[in-house]
Amino acid sequence: MRARCGPSFQDSDPLPSKRTKQPDRWFGREGEYDPHKRMPDMDSMGIDISVLFPTRLMGVPAVVEDPGLASAISRAYNDWLAEEYCSAYPDRLKGTAMIPVQDPKLAVQEMRRAADLGMVAGIFIPHVGEKLLDNDYFFPIYDAAQEIGLPIAIHTNSVINPSRHMMNYALGNALNTFSSMMGLGSVVFGGVLDKFPRLKFAFLESGGGWVPYVMERMTVRQKALPHLLSHLERSVEEYMRSDQLYYSVEPDELTVPAVAQIVGEERLVMGSDYAHFDGSAPESIRLVMKRTDISDDLKRKILSDNPARLYKI
Repeated sequence: MRARCGPSFQDSDPLPSKRTKQPDRWFGREGEYDPHKRMPDMDSMGIDISVLFPTRLMGVPAVVEDPGLASAISRAYNDWLAEEYCSAYPDRLKGTAMIPVQDPKLAVQEMRRAADLGMVAGIFIPHVGEKLLDNDYFFPIYDAAQEIGLPIAIHTNSVINPSRHMMNYALGNALNTFSSMMGLGSVVFGGVLDKFPRLKFAFLESGGGWVPYVMERMTVRQKALPHLLSHLERSVEEYMRSDQLYYSVEPDELTVPAVAQIVGEERLVMGSDYAHFDGSAPESIRLVMKRTDISDDLKRKILSDNPARLYKI
């Protein structure tokens, strides 16, 4: 099914182009739905453990309005991922849970059930409708996540890009970081990290180059508008460099050294984007390892130490 939005919205299926222009990249791999086929792919890439996220189902929190339907979809996906996929290789495959944010009560139930299923995180999008992540609507979910020790993985999603209706697919997909900026800003300025001091957030799938920019912009505003942010207990820099926040970077992203220096080496993780249309698989790990602009110590932190700490693996 091809999605369209307005007369200028172009065909959103980029795979034919990738097939002809990037024949060395993976897409449509059988390992996406068959765990036994996933193992040789992981071995080929040099990956010991994969933390798994959905692709098309990420649109469910953004477009499904009925809480019962969202909950049913989430339960079905989580059951399949945990019991039919990850269970085949539980030491190597770790699931992240779809959370029906349409109803906080149902979301808390699914968060607790996901932990029982062995999931290592709960998936969110940067905002739900007009509710940003500092809205007290989400607080019961955060409270449960903090209690059971699951991080909140914020996966950017072009479905909810606030400017998407003005863009063609390529531009909208490139700039879907807008939503992540809004999500991170609301978590920091909204005092969420003070209210839930043991809760961790990971902002994923949007690169990391924007993070120092947002930190600088918010730092200036904290100093210029202190009367609007008097509820904050720490500086913006302290929040964004704390162990409550993690940020993903791309394997070949030019700004990785700067992001590591400004935000902190312990804050960075990376995704392989296995079989995704704009992913770098099967070269993801090798792209990082052959870089000469970052140290071997930082490579180890990004690829192993930091995600292991974030997901408690």
